[in-house]
Amino acid sequence: VHHLEDYMMVDNLTLRSLGVFNFDAHQNMLGGKGKEGLSLYSILEANVTSVVGKRLLKRWLCKPALSLDIIEDRLDTVGFVVGLLEDDRREDVERISKELSRVKDVSRAFRRLANLKTRFLVTEWDSVSNFCAAALTVRGCASSVVRALGDKYEIPAVFQDLIGPDFPEPELRLVLSSVERIVDMDASRELKKLVPRPGLDTRLDRYREFYDGLDDFLNQVAAEVARDLTGHRLAGSSFDVQVLFLPQIGYVIELSRQAADAAGSDDDGMAAAATANGGAGGQGGFLGNVYQQQQQHQHQHQHEGSFGGLPIPRTFIFQFTHDGALYFKDPKCMQLDEDLGDIAAIISDLEAKLILELEDKVLVHWATLQQSAELLAELDCLVAFGRYASNSSLTRPSLSKENVLYVKNGKHPIQSLVVDPYIPNDACLAPDKGASIAFITGPNFSGKSAY
Repeated sequence: VHHLEDYMMVDNLTLRSLGVFNFDAHQNMLGGKGKEGLSLYSILEANVTSVVGKRLLKRWLCKPALSLDIIEDRLDTVGFVVGLLEDDRREDVERISKELSRVKDVSRAFRRLANLKTRFLVTEWDSVSNFCAAALTVRGCASSVVRALGDKYEIPAVFQDLIGPDFPEPELRLVLSSVERIVDMDASRELKKLVPRPGLDTRLDRYREFYDGLDDFLNQVAAEVARDLTGHRLAGSSFDVQVLFLPQIGYVIELSRQAADAAGSDDDGMAAAATANGGAGGQGGFLGNVYQQQQQHQHQHQHEGSFGGLPIPRTFIFQFTHDGALYFKDPKCMQLDEDLGDIAAIISDLEAKLILELEDKVLVHWATLQQSAELLAELDCLVAFGRYASNSSLTRPSLSKENVLYVKNGKHPIQSLVVDPYIPNDACLAPDKGASIAFITGPNFSGKSAY
């Protein structure tokens, strides 16, 4: 539980003046993103590996802690990490940091999903899977480190929470196994849509198998239609016969001129048929004049057995023309409409059902995942502090509730990087010493800022 009185409210001007943040605008004044310049945040952020960790670091620096308990807990973890680095266990620290880099920000996606505003994308399911796997791996790394150390160090609170019984390992494993069992991530990345794995729904598997062979099946139906036309006057008209499925229309027979005859067909029956229907596809595009064409010619061919001068079987019901081809339905197509329907749409509905069930199952554990993300973000920040403290040879401060400040060989974290040579400074601010405030004076370039 966080209380407002445990944190300091600092305005933006103060943060910038102290060098905590230093946002540089983009050199292109007309646009473009800026970037963080040399600041305390940029120095510490370089050691933070996760997105959630970087966000937490910014929040900590914007609202510094005032509670001694909170500060001491953080210092305990920083000292623990420094001890690991000094004990030649740098590989363990590096491994933890590497796994923390896989921790993605899944909270925003979960909020959208909880508000029914959207569904998870492929990248978001990938992030959820990577988050759970990384959290479990970090827990394993921390457990092995603690076991190896034995009683040499007192285990800080963050590590205790990470390896303790209250850590939601069963929930993380459940979410991870559910995503891996249902979502085929390789196929999803390739097709850029969520693809459930085979074996989850026998009906879906049957439709997928049939859909994969649908072209061959329709070729067989087209061959049957062509055989039925044998002996009919249309059979000698050099037409290619195909059976296709068109969304919102269904299964249709396509009659188109063979390639060898297409160039010389402008004055024959095909041209007449196309002209009789307002040209290939009409002025309204592919489906613009479908209904008009159906109403104009359906009655004619059923009773006369012809279409634009072409001999058409009486069982053919005209649908439309497009790009010089004629499209009809016959009893076989109507039967396919009834028996098969839109297989692609059925597959999509069955896949969506599985994904929605997965979303509902994972959404139950949203709060648990959010708590785990906050713990890992805190660990990432404190490991970054420990690495920076070790590399900079910093010493843990002693905290007091008294209104005093004693500094021995203090270094400014920013000025020490840009001033060469940098000379450490001492400071003493204490009422009993007669100095609560110190004013630093001197000429320009005399080192006031570095002090």
